[in-house]
Amino acid sequence: MSLSFGLLTMGSIANAQSLADANKAIDAEQFHKAKTMLKQLVTNQPKKGDNYFHLGRVYLLTDNLDSAVVTFNNGLLADPKNELNYVGLGQASLHKNDHSAAKSNFDKAMERGNKSYKTNLYIGKAYLSVAKPEDPKAPKADFNTALTYLKKADSLEVKDLDAEVFIALGDCFALQSKNSEAYTPYNTAKGIDGTLARPDVQIGRMFKQARNWVDAERQLKSAIELDANYGPAYRELAELYLQWASFKPTDPKMALALTNYKKYIDLTDYSFESKLRYAQFLIYAQDFKGLTASLNDLNAGKVPEEKKMFISRFKGYSEYENGNYNESLNSLNSLFSQSNEKSKIFASDYKYLGRAQFKTGADSLAVLTFKKGAAIDSTLTDEMSDVAKKLAKDKKYAQAADAFRFMIAKNPKSPSTATNYFFLGQYNFYNHMFLDKAVKELNKGLLVEADSAMSYVNRVSPEFIGAYSLRAKINNAMDTTSPQVGLANPYYEKFIELATATPEKATANAKALASAYDSLGYFYMDTDKEKAKDYFNKSLAINPVNDFATKNLQFLNGPVAPAAPSAPKKPIKK
Repeated sequence: MSLSFGLLTMGSIANAQSLADANKAIDAEQFHKAKTMLKQLVTNQPKKGDNYFHLGRVYLLTDNLDSAVVTFNNGLLADPKNELNYVGLGQASLHKNDHSAAKSNFDKAMERGNKSYKTNLYIGKAYLSVAKPEDPKAPKADFNTALTYLKKADSLEVKDLDAEVFIALGDCFALQSKNSEAYTPYNTAKGIDGTLARPDVQIGRMFKQARNWVDAERQLKSAIELDANYGPAYRELAELYLQWASFKPTDPKMALALTNYKKYIDLTDYSFESKLRYAQFLIYAQDFKGLTASLNDLNAGKVPEEKKMFISRFKGYSEYENGNYNESLNSLNSLFSQSNEKSKIFASDYKYLGRAQFKTGADSLAVLTFKKGAAIDSTLTDEMSDVAKKLAKDKKYAQAADAFRFMIAKNPKSPSTATNYFFLGQYNFYNHMFLDKAVKELNKGLLVEADSAMSYVNRVSPEFIGAYSLRAKINNAMDTTSPQVGLANPYYEKFIELATATPEKATANAKALASAYDSLGYFYMDTDKEKAKDYFNKSLAINPVNDFATKNLQFLNGPVAPAAPSAPKKPIKK
């Protein structure tokens, strides 16, 4: 009997060590290794619920939600008294954004293990698991509830021997950017187990977020000194160097970023998931040739169905950046065709699809794509500018103006807002000029909007010369009474004032100056002949072969029929 007890105890210790090794692999983000170990534990110990729970955790961490749910349910069938698989089902429900189902499962777990600090710990961690600040579409984390469970776990773990409790408390604060509150529990975890690299990594990450590059580097290198095989430390170091290099591929730290991320990949089983993360990192590092090679490596093996969208996305990005626009368009169209209610389309997907459409001549489609993307990220409107200008070049002025109107409405705080107003006014004016005479009167609203747009430009950029010249033309088109009342005159005069401020400006604006003098000269021919002559002479001083100014001066000086201004065959470009 004594011998049997001894063997049983030794077996339990061996199994506990194996589970501990699996959890250590999970912490090190060696998910493939952890999955293999846990599957073996499930096979060897089919009645032990903890094995199923931690295997389900791995599936959740690798975005295999369906496999996680199946595993947790199998764990309940195998070990109905084990509460952790209810925690797992609750966590899976949180990932589905179903808080009601999550609470129901957590309540079942608490019925069985309310006095267990582990139960409270893992429920608290479950609430934290959905927190992804970088993903605006991720379910919202309930930090207050998480903290309640984690504090209870701390109170139940009276001996303070489990560093995981304090790491989770630190994570709860750090994920809310409450770094000062996170620092103490992370340090407590270090005090409990000085061999752990994770607390140093998390502290280094907080320094990185605060852009304290030097202390972040020191802290992360300290983690590597503790455990040279701890992959997450290299990932954080890589991301630190990437940010430190300010996304400049020529910065020497960019090479360090790529070296350290490759080290992270090598230490995390070189699994499909880790290679996929490396591909994403290459996008941030703007290494698109490297991304192409990485995608070839990913495609060399079997691509899981749920990961095909990622491949299409990254291929679309890399092909675009490498100048292969048709291939990019094909990949991005494939990405959008694969999307469904469970998958995610990001603003960057719309950005690259719109860019590829523009480069392959689908200008109108590109505008529609950027508009859809702007619903996710309003700054995407800046991508529309070149497309709108191309539409205007093709004389599609109404579409071009509509694009700039959308850009102003969707992103009024853009640094380009004044420029957007200018082009809105310009293309409205051009559109009006090309309308048939019969419909011009019905579309005066185009000129009113154009004038309002120029008014905004004059207000925020009072030294911008071109806006006054264009506003004068707009007002001249609005001044349809006979005789004209001179709506354009103040803007011609302001334009002349600014354009003649220096000889250099006068030379740069010579053509527009001559046109302004001609317009003012013609206006004053009936009311102030001397002023008219003065303006025509100034026009001829710039352009001595100006037939319009010459003939009108002849008329003013003698019995010659005046030259009427001809309607421009096309708008004068800025």
